[in-house]
Amino acid sequence: MSKIVFIVPYYGKLPKYFDAWLLSVEYNPTINFILVTDIELNQTFPPNVMVLRWTWEELINKIQKPFDFKVNVKTPYNLCDFKPAYGLIFKDYIKEYDFWGNCDIDQVFGDVRKFMTEDILKNNDIIGFLGHFLLYRNIPEIREMFKLYGGLFDYKTVFSTDEWYSFGERTSIKQIVEKNNIPHYYKQKYVADISVMHKQIKIGGKQNYKYQVFYWENGKVYRAYIADNKIHQQEYMYLHFQKKNPVSRFNISKSTKAFYIFSDAFVEKKPGMPEIKDIVSNSHWRGRGYEMYESAKYYGNKLWTFVTLNKAQRSVWIKQRLYRRKTIITGGKWD
Repeated sequence: MSKIVFIVPYYGKLPKYFDAWLLSVEYNPTINFILVTDIELNQTFPPNVMVLRWTWEELINKIQKPFDFKVNVKTPYNLCDFKPAYGLIFKDYIKEYDFWGNCDIDQVFGDVRKFMTEDILKNNDIIGFLGHFLLYRNIPEIREMFKLYGGLFDYKTVFSTDEWYSFGERTSIKQIVEKNNIPHYYKQKYVADISVMHKQIKIGGKQNYKYQVFYWENGKVYRAYIADNKIHQQEYMYLHFQKKNPVSRFNISKSTKAFYIFSDAFVEKKPGMPEIKDIVSNSHWRGRGYEMYESAKYYGNKLWTFVTLNKAQRSVWIKQRLYRRKTIITGGKWD
């Protein structure tokens, strides 16, 4: 079995959904995680989680070490752009692994190995292209892949300036992978990447249903929905909250077996497939009119954000959006 490790630096205030993330990590015992932080942690960590207690200054020194130019990491949010370089920055901590990767903690994992099969791992050097889940084969040429040509922005510019470039995602790493013919794999249907604009939990850019609920149960992530007057169930590798901040309404612990995932809360769930009444009552459907209002509000806020950006960040934003408008992911390994 291929050995996998995720590298997760996290600085600032620990989010209220951390215990849900940690529980879902524990249910993936064959995958390891390295949590790098300066936060005082009271949790008991499972055997597959290593905690590196580094100050912010110690982390910056580690990031600087592999580069012969001055890196610019002013805030924890800037770390997002350094994700493709984690294999180089943390090289001494990942020697025993076949793959290293990055993930976020604003997500709940399902059964990762069910989706990341040995066949997929054997035949691909890069798996994914989103910042909340991306795996790299742990070999020298892939650890330094981010230095290759092909992305909208070159790594020296990204690592040495203040702006945020989304370097570890589709406008850079994805382009580098494709233009350099690196074997890669991604199936978007495996991911419940939640829409940022709606109160109801909806998957961004995918088929959604008036009555649907998402939940974690015994190490798996599901959506149950009603279509054609029948209950259907779909399983996902993980669910990404996407800027939502759910708070647990009960004590999540090792004994927890199941909970619903709402945009603002985790709610304890009885085991088994939800009944129709459960799906209807927990869908939080507010009607098409309310969704149109949410969409208008979202795009209004986006426009205001764009207007208030500094000139350099606005230029980055425009380049990213122009590229994404031209690129529609269909078919093949990146669908």
